Amino acid sequence: MKKMICCGLAALLLLGAATAQAQISYGPKVGLNLSRASYKFVGDHPNTEVETDSRSMLGPSLGMMLNVRFGKLALQPTVAYSMQGIKRKDSFTTTSTPDGYLATDKTTYDTELKVSYLSVPVNLVYTTGGDHGFQVFAGPYVSFGLGGKVKTTEEYTFTFGGLVEEQKTTRHDSDVEFKAEVTDDDMEKEEDFNPHAFMRSLDFGLNVGAGYLIRNFQVQVGYSLGLSQLSPEFGFEDLDMGYSLKNRVAHFSVGYLFGHR
Repeated sequence: MKKMICCGLAALLLLGAATAQAQISYGPKVGLNLSRASYKFVGDHPNTEVETDSRSMLGPSLGMMLNVRFGKLALQPTVAYSMQGIKRKDSFTTTSTPDGYLATDKTTYDTELKVSYLSVPVNLVYTTGGDHGFQVFAGPYVSFGLGGKVKTTEEYTFTFGGLVEEQKTTRHDSDVEFKAEVTDDDMEKEEDFNPHAFMRSLDFGLNVGAGYLIRNFQVQVGYSLGLSQLSPEFGFEDLDMGYSLKNRVAHFSVGYLFGHR
């Protein structure tokens, strides 16, 4: 027990000495996200052709960073508000031949999803000149969902024997609800149920990128690879559905470091 206490005190003393020798600076960081999630449907869809297409979306980021520098290396944690999202289009086409006539059911969902996160990346930064020069960085991040909006336009068309028998368009505007599992109870209590409005709150992954530091200004470009599954589990009794959703974000940022020298 005494050895453990001594080792802990020694570690704290070494950490304090290292921090005393480090050069610490801090400041604001603003940027722009270009998000395009990894997205695909999973599960069995018998006699149904499924087509998906995702597009990128722009969103702002704003935060504060801390820069703890030891020579050419620096530890740079940041706390930021980050807006991310995705635009996607999903089409489901089911065909059958009752009485020898071709019948086609086609439903298309055009969805725009915007989610606000509290994001905490912790990057290890290497700067060629120590206090200035080109940079490369890498590190983990964790993000927590704060809220969001989803807009979905649903288009349904039924054709029989080459003739359009039914056609309708429905629009759903919903707040994002963070849940790990969606069940029949959620479907029943939602007056305008939209399965695209549910997702998991926790996101984590890895950052990589490059930049340049000149005087007190830092400019960086990077890429965030989300590793966590954001789609919830769908536990419907009479409906087999599900999809895979992971964040993919390219980002550009400009920061200013007070106390940098």
